[in-house]
Amino acid sequence: MNSAFPRITATNQVSQISFVTRHFEKTIKEWARITGAGPFFCGDFALENYYYRGKTSSCRTTVGLGFLGDMQIQIVTQNDNNPSIYKEILDRNPHGDAFHHILALTDDIDGDLERYKKLGVELASYVEIKGMRVAFFDTIGQLGFMMEYFQRTQFHDQWFRQIHQAHLNWDGKDPIQSHPLG
Repeated sequence: MNSAFPRITATNQVSQISFVTRHFEKTIKEWARITGAGPFFCGDFALENYYYRGKTSSCRTTVGLGFLGDMQIQIVTQNDNNPSIYKEILDRNPHGDAFHHILALTDDIDGDLERYKKLGVELASYVEIKGMRVAFFDTIGQLGFMMEYFQRTQFHDQWFRQIHQAHLNWDGKDPIQSHPLG
């Protein structure tokens, strides 16, 4: 782990807060204007054959990742009406956007899956894509939001450090940038 950025790639601590929106570009610009978060690295993603509430599903999303200090901010919009964890939260909040989840990086996603199962917390969604293993647990009843665990990889540790450094050097202009995976 790079000692210059120990907090942003540490495991088992909150590394990201995520919001789901119907107005992607507007939401990012407001985050940048009001809080100074950014720049946001944005891309379109098609999730195919991922687990959602016991069934295989798919959805198309646009995702933006930026930082506010040491906290990563994620903004997500869903670009179709397929069943997903994002549509589910927006359906619960028909008049506005919503806080979606907090993320903790993990070195043992299999252990996290087992731990939440023992706690009786439902696995809401699971996906493996481009080297990522990501699990969302339905902690809405207990915590008011979902809990995401993201399996750390060397690529993602480096990527998170790069977008954090971009935030630290950011001049406040052009809050929307291209995501290298999107």
